[in-house]
Amino acid sequence: MVGQGREISDKQAQITALESQKARYIREIDRLESAIGPMRKLGVVQDTTLLSSFGAIQDWVTYLEFLEKTRREKK
Repeated sequence: MVGQGREISDKQAQITALESQKARYIREIDRLESAIGPMRKLGVVQDTTLLSSFGAIQDWVTYLEFLEKTRREKK
């Protein structure tokens, strides 16, 4: 019984730590998205509909792949 109580406490501590980490990640992603604002105005970021807390990462990967492909084609 004591072992189960300790296991539950450990799991609750893990959940709390993960929730805190998730909140930090979301704040950091939101901060990075706000930094993209000037690039949007310059037209660097074309599709802003995908810029949500987790969608921005996928959008940036696609954009960077596009830039790399364009750079290679110019050589």
